[in-house]
Amino acid sequence: MLQAGGLQVENAWSRAMPPNINTGAVYLRLCNAGALPRAVIRMTTPVAARAELHQHVERAGVLSMQEVAELRLEPGECRQLRPGGDHLMLFGIGRPLQAGGSYPLTLELDDGTLLHLDFRVLGPGQRPGSNRQSEPD
Repeated sequence: MLQAGGLQVENAWSRAMPPNINTGAVYLRLCNAGALPRAVIRMTTPVAARAELHQHVERAGVLSMQEVAELRLEPGECRQLRPGGDHLMLFGIGRPLQAGGSYPLTLELDDGTLLHLDFRVLGPGQRPGSNRQSEPD
């Protein structure tokens, strides 16, 4: 687990990508262990041209993704970013994310705190689940 600015981050991971895909997603668990509301406002990683916070929204029975400006957590609140739900979207990935690899990702909080973490890339059939940040079972 990684903690800074009252925010705890656990189990950051992504799926391996085929060679012709240049987008991907990162999933993780965020908990606000502090006494004040906290928000993730920006992400950066050297493996992608840009990273965005996305949420899944259902409108008239159609599920779609949309970018959000921040991911806000109230004190004591936890959010699981997962496939089919909220996630961090990566665009313009230069080289495919390969199973077994680990890549840096920085989260910026609304108070200026930077959380530097690594996300693991899981192959087909692998599942996340460790309680330690960025490490699959």
